[in-house]
Amino acid sequence: EDDLNRPASGFETVDDSFDLDAAITSLADDGNVLPVYISGSVATCFVTLGFQTVGIIATDIRVNDGYLLPDDLFVAAKFAQALERMGLPALVLVNTKGFDAKAEASGSPLITAASTLANVFSSFSAPLVSVVIGKVWGAAFPLFASKAIGADLAFSLENALISLMNPLSAVEFLWNDKIAALNNPITDKDTLVNLWNNTVASPIAAAYDGKIDAILSPGEIRQRLIAAFDMLSSKI
Repeated sequence: EDDLNRPASGFETVDDSFDLDAAITSLADDGNVLPVYISGSVATCFVTLGFQTVGIIATDIRVNDGYLLPDDLFVAAKFAQALERMGLPALVLVNTKGFDAKAEASGSPLITAASTLANVFSSFSAPLVSVVIGKVWGAAFPLFASKAIGADLAFSLENALISLMNPLSAVEFLWNDKIAALNNPITDKDTLVNLWNNTVASPIAAAYDGKIDAILSPGEIRQRLIAAFDMLSSKI
């Protein structure tokens, strides 16, 4: 019988080598994970958290350079619909650079996939909890991790990045005046990117704007999720 207060491991890094499989295994009771659908950048599985069965929808930043394709969104929607029919809670773990530019350029498949997933999440009647476990850029945040789309609770790890676009692109597009003021705009631009990440794209900024409910340390994610699903169990 697993310890409810046992800390999970594997959530300490936000780089592109984040081992999603190891992190989910550490999160689950006794390390037991039942994979279901895996499609590109989205993986789904069943685990128990505090002896409660939970379906996990997770984005894997190691696949497709961290970008999502329409098929990934359809897989997430399909699994969420299955959880809805079974009355099981959903945990969404988000770590993605957003949507693949080629898919965005092609238009309709991505739009259809995103709207399908948005509709499923917004009508989800069982408990729905999201956690930004790494980085999330652009429209992927409101689609996967926001209270506006239907999450009962939205969390972020303290080392996460939540940005309206790629941080470098954001700095170049929105902070032209700051770039112009640099002694060497080319070599010193990283300073502004770090500033963007530590201010505008920080979990603190997201919490201040009401986009997330709490900021978690990596070691406490398991305990906090068990408590969250226990609190929301009356919805089942």
